[in-house]
Amino acid sequence: KVNFSVALTTRYIRIQPRTWYPGAPMPAALRVGVVMCFGDPAGGELYVHSGARITFVDRCTNPVVVDLPDEDRNAASVDGAGPHTPGVGSHRGRLASDGAWVAAGVALAGENLWYQLDLLQPELVRAVVMKGRGDADHWTTLIRLRASMDGISWDKLADGRTFVGNQDRNTEVVLELGV
Repeated sequence: KVNFSVALTTRYIRIQPRTWYPGAPMPAALRVGVVMCFGDPAGGELYVHSGARITFVDRCTNPVVVDLPDEDRNAASVDGAGPHTPGVGSHRGRLASDGAWVAAGVALAGENLWYQLDLLQPELVRAVVMKGRGDADHWTTLIRLRASMDGISWDKLADGRTFVGNQDRNTEVVLELGV
């Protein structure tokens, strides 16, 4: 049994890099997935109390790290000539990728620098999992997270706090949304 205190019901997750290694002039880079909570409420595997956007999960017996497919990922910018430039496109942001998503070299930290996951429908999300770029010493060190049901209006997660990201290429960092 795994006890989760807070999960979020959302369709979209947006990761906003704030700082990265090695820093300017190199752009932000990351690989990312989500921890979703699945279970059968009728079988006692998942017990949910719903509020506005936050859903409290008392019990979840089946948390799963989901590495969403390429077509469910998008970014404000991509380094190189296009979104499928070898080694850097938004499709390279999967946890299992040997590269990473890399922002355009001119992108600056702020609201307009983001990497986005589309869950296709509202899902219970417990955490975001990040790794650095697998084929180079390049990773995101601080981020902010946003969530949206419609892809237009965005809510700050964890009261808008800045999360500590990666310190190397391959260590998975789990960013708990409700803590």
